[in-house]
Amino acid sequence: CVGVGAVVSGLPLLSFPDALIRAILGGAFSVLRPGAAMYQFTYGPRSPVPEAIAADLDLVATPASRRIWLNWPPARVYRLTRRADQPTD
Repeated sequence: CVGVGAVVSGLPLLSFPDALIRAILGGAFSVLRPGAAMYQFTYGPRSPVPEAIAADLDLVATPASRRIWLNWPPARVYRLTRRADQPTD
């Protein structure tokens, strides 16, 4: 299996219980090939993935876009990657 090149999600992770967030992210990253990312659209003021869950799953969440102020409420896209796939400089 080559793996999936990206996952794009608009699921309202901020309203989900932690167990469901873990299951969704775990499932997504189980099919992503090394170096691939998950893109998560959110309306929240910070990452839609709680820090503890990101740490447990060894993920890094970085804003992939500026906040979109013309959208109400303002929106943002986050890029989720495996920590092991991060540059090491």
